[in-house]
Amino acid sequence: MSSIDPKPEIQRSLTEFQMKIAYKSKLLVDGPYFPYQKFRDNSREIESCPNSDSPGVYLFCSGEGNFLYIGECLGKLGNRVWAHIGKSGEANDPYPNAKSWIKESKPDIAIYTIALPEDHWFLAPALEKYLIKTLKPENNILDR
Repeated sequence: MSSIDPKPEIQRSLTEFQMKIAYKSKLLVDGPYFPYQKFRDNSREIESCPNSDSPGVYLFCSGEGNFLYIGECLGKLGNRVWAHIGKSGEANDPYPNAKSWIKESKPDIAIYTIALPEDHWFLAPALEKYLIKTLKPENNILDR
């Protein structure tokens, strides 16, 4: 990934969201997780993305630090993230079923996650919409 790190901008938006809704628990952004890294390292092992067993929000970013897509999950983040990436394929095309915007940004696409406590899962849609509005990812359509 390039020297542009989107994590501070994500964390700023999280802090603003928490202040606007007076949410007392600290929300933190985890990542980056690089799904194509294992293939570059000649390893076929696939790791879980951060917070894969939690509800929350996930962000896909390009190697240049641009926001590509933001989504939410009321269940397990890992399942939702991998739904965009698809099943593993061959070394020359490790994720043949990935969304087109993921394929266009490989190999440096990075995933960031924001976990919510399980009993606060209902905040995921609001946080997703807030982050889409403030970070303006290329592949989201707000209020469609």
